[in-house]
Amino acid sequence: TRAHASYFDVHFVQRVVNINELYACGARRVAICHRSYDPDFHRPMILSEEDKRQFHTPVGFIGTHEAEREAMIAFLIEQGIPVQVTGNDWPGKKYWSVIRPYYQGPSVYGEDYIKRINGMDIALHFLRHGNRDEQDSRTFEIPACGVFMLAERSELHQQLFEANKEAVFFDNREELLQRIIEYKQRPDERARIAAAGRNRCIQSGYSHEGRLTHILKTVYPDGSIPE
Repeated sequence: TRAHASYFDVHFVQRVVNINELYACGARRVAICHRSYDPDFHRPMILSEEDKRQFHTPVGFIGTHEAEREAMIAFLIEQGIPVQVTGNDWPGKKYWSVIRPYYQGPSVYGEDYIKRINGMDIALHFLRHGNRDEQDSRTFEIPACGVFMLAERSELHQQLFEANKEAVFFDNREELLQRIIEYKQRPDERARIAAAGRNRCIQSGYSHEGRLTHILKTVYPDGSIPE
């Protein structure tokens, strides 16, 4: 709890906004540690014909309902982009009548989760504004799977992946629509960007192990890690 913030040597947080919040609670030291991916789990897959029938889609999104996401996706569908949606809390919301024909059901886990990502030609990624996110788990999981990521632009996203080379970003619904139309017609470029995004994940240490190494180096900057 906040009352116990001063009892810890270091707090690791995902968001810059949390740093001063913790210091205000008496934290002694606060450092950033972003989300990550599991290279043995979040990986490219060759889907069987049966899996392709179940999971393939030109444009898809995985994530829990949020009003901004819903409005964006409904706009795309109304503009002729059938976005398959997977995640919790979508039924019955404002644009449900628009999204319902493309809804694939609640959250999926395990191999079905990886297959659903791998089944997307274009994987949409919306940040969760209620959490004040600039990145989240799918920021790394999608490119780690070798899938083309079309993500909401944030300053941090653009530091993590080079725009238009390792991922593609958008600011608003009009730009999102334009980018989908553009890249649907450029499968070779999608493949190049997807491969570059996966390579960035590997080379930049975005894995769980890479994050743990970062944490240990932060806690023990002199290298005196206890056995």
